[in-house]
Amino acid sequence: RGASGAVGHHMVRYLKEMGQLRKLKGLITIEGGCSLADAGLALDGSDFDRIPYLAFKGDYQAFSEVCQETVDAIRARRTAGHGHARADYIQLDDPSYGGRFNGTTHMMMQGTNNLAVSDEILRWTNAHIRNPIARQSCRVNDDDDHGHHGQAKWMDKWRDHAKSNGSR
Repeated sequence: RGASGAVGHHMVRYLKEMGQLRKLKGLITIEGGCSLADAGLALDGSDFDRIPYLAFKGDYQAFSEVCQETVDAIRARRTAGHGHARADYIQLDDPSYGGRFNGTTHMMMQGTNNLAVSDEILRWTNAHIRNPIARQSCRVNDDDDHGHHGQAKWMDKWRDHAKSNGSR
């Protein structure tokens, strides 16, 4: 699952540029920036044809026109017959929740209703992000990486890519 906000969108761009976009199962933006243009992604939402996308906001955050436009662009591709992944903008202050999340702030995972908020995110995730059992597994029974998991090589490529593009 992807990170939240602008960082997550930029990671999508890096994965795309490295030909690794298939590794991303979904992107959940929690009260973050949803701008495809700012992250260097396709404005028509085509980068999310196979990646479920959720923009999520609490109670006191203002409605984000940019997040709605991003979700609308991804959904328009579905209407035109492109891609299949879900795109939604969940707003906890929506009247459909009947005030259940009133008082949820930007620091929603530290609030008294953090489990209910988390359950709402997980409900969407479980419904729209596939999580099949891996066909391969590490035969080494440990929790650390001694290079046999493959991440080190991938991270080296990512760092080299970021340096060559002036990113840190």
